[in-house]
Formats: sequence, structure tokens, C-alpha cells
Amino acid sequence: MATEGKERRCWVIVNRQDLKDDTEHNEVTEVNKDKNPVAVLFSIMDSCTEVQNAFRKACNVDNQHLIIKLRNKRGSLIPINGFVTPNTKHMPYEVQVVRRYQHVKPKPRSVKLPDYNEALKERMENMVKRIEALESCAPELRNKRQDKIDKEVNELNEKMKFLNKRMSEAEQVQWKGMFKRHPLW
Repeated sequence: MATEGKERRCWVIVNRQDLKDDTEHNEVTEVNKDKNPVAVLFSIMDSCTEVQNAFRKACNVDNQHLIIKLRNKRGSLIPINGFVTPNTKHMPYEVQVVRRYQHVKPKPRSVKLPDYNEALKERMENMVKRIEALESCAPELRNKRQDKIDKEVNELNEKMKFLNKRMSEAEQVQWKGMFKRHPLW
């Protein structure tokens, strides 16, 4: 604990709910006036962790997995840091010590996750069904596709005929020399 800043003293009554087994406990408990308040000393300059450790030490809570909750006289939660308002011994804060998820009941798992192969197979079947539905709604799509393929094949045939004609013409030509007329040099 740092000694540079102004020292503060808070009085707390410890309520150890982690030792109880009642998981139905959901409301805020009233402060037990019969217990003796415990003083917690800390400084404004202390970090949140140091202040929380001071509260843990004063409440004899050694387990770091336990949760400590600081409540004022109205039952509201107060953040545990260096700015906790000092109080008197006659109006102490309440420190509740609880286990993690102590007041929460887990529900059974409701979502079942399929494995990867089943999910992939289902997606493929869904895509095939969508394509079949599209083709059944528009049967002319298949005819248009076939007409386009036929048109492209005919264009390629015409180009090949032209190339064959040019190649056969090139084979028949004979070489007659370099020039038909002599140059003037």
C-alpha cells in the first residue's frame, strides 16, 4: 500500500455468501447489525488492485477466485477503488463474498451444432434445389444457353475454314526470286 496519499478508513461488515449452499438466493441481503465492523485502510493514490487486496485482507479472503462486492447502506454496488467514501463505524458498508456465477443457474444446451460434413452437405443440397427451382421457373434458359453455344461453335468453324483456305493458298505459291524488278542502285 502506498503511503504518499491521504489515508482513508472504511468500515465494513463481511457477509460470506460463498460458504452458503443456497443457489436460490437472488436478492440483496440486509446488513447484519450483530456483526462487528472491520476497518479497511487504504490510500487515494493506491491502484484499484491494491485497494481490492486491502479489502480482501481485511475480510480474510485468500482465494483470488472469489468475488467481493461492496454495497452501501441502500444496497447499491460501489466500485472498489481509491475513491471509496470513508464512513463511520455506525453506518458500515457491506462486503459480500460470493463464488463466481454463484447465483446463476446454467440452462441446458439448446442449440445442437452439426458437424462440418453434415453442414456442407446441407448447403450443397440447398444450392442444387435453388438451381433446379430456377430452371423449372424459366425453361427457356436451357434453350438460350444451347443456342449461344451453337452460335459460338459456328463462328469458330467459320474462322477455321478461313484459316484453312489461307494455309492452302500459301502452300501453292512458289518462290520466284527476291525481286521482280531490279532495284536502282
